[in-house]
Amino acid sequence: PRRPMAQFAEDEIVLPRGPFRGQRFRVDRFPASRLWFDELDARRWQYHVATGPTQSGKTLCCFFTPILYCLFELEEDVIVGLPHLNMANAKWLKDIRPALEKTRYAKWLPTVGEGSKGGRVKESVQFTNGVSLTFMLFGGGDKSRAGEPSRNLIITETDGGQVAQTTSDEDNPIQQLIARTGAFDLDAFIVMECTVTHTKGETWTRYESGTASRIARPCPKCHAYVTPERKHFVGWTGHENVI
Repeated sequence: PRRPMAQFAEDEIVLPRGPFRGQRFRVDRFPASRLWFDELDARRWQYHVATGPTQSGKTLCCFFTPILYCLFELEEDVIVGLPHLNMANAKWLKDIRPALEKTRYAKWLPTVGEGSKGGRVKESVQFTNGVSLTFMLFGGGDKSRAGEPSRNLIITETDGGQVAQTTSDEDNPIQQLIARTGAFDLDAFIVMECTVTHTKGETWTRYESGTASRIARPCPKCHAYVTPERKHFVGWTGHENVI
């Protein structure tokens, strides 16, 4: 049986850095991750768009874990969407390979070609269990988005595509990446993550036109469920300044 993504993360992922380095991932340390993983498992939606501040766990929960789950639990190919050419190798070296080396799936790391020891990643990594991780750009020309179809598309730094939306005669670059999943129709699994920098980007536009979900918590003062803003925090108003 295929495990739920939250269980998969707790069973398989060892944190490669940070204050819990060397320890297994636990959803209780970041309760929002359980809500996120449950929605990914439910497949209620074709598009899953996540945003949050820096250092909020987006890379681990919204980028690396879905990639690892698709590659090794579902054993399916994955396309990763990136805004810049040089990000493929950087993402592989900084985010994907170090975390992957901490799992039992390290035995399937490539032994030759891109992503192997000393091998620079330019386009794709072929794992020895037969699945592949392909990097495609949404900030380059149309050729950079051509390739084999895949059910699974994980896009990072989604708003980076804004600079290239007018350079193609076809749909915008994000839509061209999504077209790579077209053969799977509504069975496609699409995840986008980004820290929002402006309200006109892909992330916020899709957020507002979708469920616009927010995580509510009970206010310790009035006990109503709220999505915390400054007015829900008490004790700071008597101080000289906000800091």
